[in-house]
Amino acid sequence: MEKKSLTKTVHFTFFALLLAIGLTLHYLESFLSFPIAGFMLKIGLSNIVIVYVLMMNSDKDAILMSLSKVTLALFFSPTSNFGNFLISLSGAITSLLIMMLAKRIRKNNIIAISILGGIFHNLGQILAVIFLLRISLSIKQILNFIPYFVLLGSISGFLIGLLTNLVLTKLSNIPKKSDYNI
Repeated sequence: MEKKSLTKTVHFTFFALLLAIGLTLHYLESFLSFPIAGFMLKIGLSNIVIVYVLMMNSDKDAILMSLSKVTLALFFSPTSNFGNFLISLSGAITSLLIMMLAKRIRKNNIIAISILGGIFHNLGQILAVIFLLRISLSIKQILNFIPYFVLLGSISGFLIGLLTNLVLTKLSNIPKKSDYNI
């Protein structure tokens, strides 16, 4: 097997393993979610994988990982439907775009990047719910929800950033794409 094809195989295999870890965390976390104000809240443990890929590989890999995780996670949720998919997708896209931008500004501050991702994940989901349900909320009603979701997103983002930082520190010998890229 030639070297270029081997590196692609290694990259694909490592990507698949990370995706499997993310999907497993997503599934296990469904048992740890709790209802608040009609929403099922989760810490977002599977986002450790997204933040890891964003920090260690390219933005393209992070986008592919995030979209793959959201799409495949549909099959693990007993309440999955197209609306839930769009809400999840909206949160994932919003948070990933903000984290990619923050990565360029804050470089290696994983916790700050993850906090921004947590906040904007929640805000993206709120916007999707408003759009999908065509809720005619006043600006004041929407603003009443935002502080809670910003606080919860900050806490979740902090914990995910902390855990990702721990993973990066403890498992620094795991290959990143640049280690085997031609």
